[in-house]
Amino acid sequence: MPGHYQVASSWVLPPALLLQYHSLPRERFSPHAGAGLNVSLFYPALAANNQETQLAMSNNFGAAIQAGFDYNFLAIGSRALM
Repeated sequence: MPGHYQVASSWVLPPALLLQYHSLPRERFSPHAGAGLNVSLFYPALAANNQETQLAMSNNFGAAIQAGFDYNFLAIGSRALM
């Protein structure tokens, strides 16, 4: 895109720990909601095009929410769709 330049690149690992509430756990259609904690772990940044770049990224915590449902296709087990 014109006017957009890549300065650096980095990898991030964002694991989340959630508690879920399943409102209808034994039904064919079972909606659920969850809330918990997310941690963003950044790996070192690499400068683009061999330029000297000082880019500061720090690991951080935050809230995480989730909503979805499980649908039991075969009456043997369920499949989660989030």
